[in-house]
Amino acid sequence: MTKHSTTSLAQKAAFATWLHGQLAIRRWRPSDLAAHADLSLPTISQLLHGKHAPEPSTCKKLARALSLPAALVCERAGFLPARPGALSAAKRALISLVESLPETEALRFLIRTQARLGTQAERPWWA
Repeated sequence: MTKHSTTSLAQKAAFATWLHGQLAIRRWRPSDLAAHADLSLPTISQLLHGKHAPEPSTCKKLARALSLPAALVCERAGFLPARPGALSAAKRALISLVESLPETEALRFLIRTQARLGTQAERPWWA
């Protein structure tokens, strides 16, 4: 039995909503995602409209295009269960993003984020 037939409508809709959010964050159009992921525009459209669930190979391509861990995309697609007590998908994606940055850029990101949230002390904790 294929993933298409075993994935519930709710799971497909949840993945479509999540994928729309990923496009919005990046200010991408569906065609941008298709090009970055090396997938056809009809495939992206079917995912965005909740008509089909992605295959594992599609999840890997989407993860690479979105610069996200493949496990995160597979979890969102319903291939991997969310682990109880584990960090949320958003927090894991944030950690992955920060880990991909050079140390100085990661520190700049932290300073800007703390300032934007109003949580920065008089001096940063590492100063």
